[in-house]
Amino acid sequence: MKKLSVYFMMLAMMMAVTFVGCSSDDPDPVVIDPTITVNGGAEVLTIDLEALPASAVVAVVSEGADLTSVKVFIKIGDGVENFLLDEVTEFEDAKTWSNAYIFTEAEMLAYLPLITEGLVLAFNVEAETADGGEKTVSLPIEIINIPPPTHPLGEPEGFTWVRDGATDGSGLQDFGLKFGSNANRVWKANLIKGAAEKFVQFTPAEWLTITTKEQLEDAITKGTDITTNPGVIVDLNNASEDIVLATKYKDEYYIMHITKAVSATGGQDQTVITITGDSKK
Repeated sequence: MKKLSVYFMMLAMMMAVTFVGCSSDDPDPVVIDPTITVNGGAEVLTIDLEALPASAVVAVVSEGADLTSVKVFIKIGDGVENFLLDEVTEFEDAKTWSNAYIFTEAEMLAYLPLITEGLVLAFNVEAETADGGEKTVSLPIEIINIPPPTHPLGEPEGFTWVRDGATDGSGLQDFGLKFGSNANRVWKANLIKGAAEKFVQFTPAEWLTITTKEQLEDAITKGTDITTNPGVIVDLNNASEDIVLATKYKDEYYIMHITKAVSATGGQDQTVITITGDSKK
């Protein structure tokens, strides 16, 4: 009987050890994800193209384990390689990190074609901690005050305007112009408005600075219409000319650069005026 009591006592002690061992298991550690704010908690990154540069200020805080990585990038739609702005793996302060990202005019102009193609841009920040904590914040990028698209002027095309005596002349009618009377104007040509809706004169520099259809249309629209006769007087037989004219004719906008104007004696002793240059539209 004594042996049996000892046996049950030992069995009870073994069971107690088993229960104590099981109950001493530690609970799983709590992982605290880091927090991320952009521009103080904004939900959209708005970039005004009329108020550049713009900025995105990123702040990352870990109240748990140390930060191990922060990645900042522009997400460009689906199936397109993202544009990496920053990837940090070393921190002076393992609990907090911040940085500001500046968007200049040149950078935004590089992104505009992507937007016009219908791609949706987002400003993304990803952060991780040593114990597996992680956080991702994605802000849609809204770009406002986008300038209208521009279209370059065509390549220069040579023109030749000729007037033989008192005839109407040829060539300049293609731009809505015509030759006016040359009475009392020796060695000069008189260019006046024909069927053009608008006839203006620009400075020589504007032949180079007006490079798009939109610029040309705007300049002609704002210019002073030349309706007088005489209109624009061109000296003949100079070594060179540098006269810039423009017209709106049949819903087209033209800019013309006169580079040479000469006169010669033709048949029946008539004066032949020849004006040459280039035009763009």
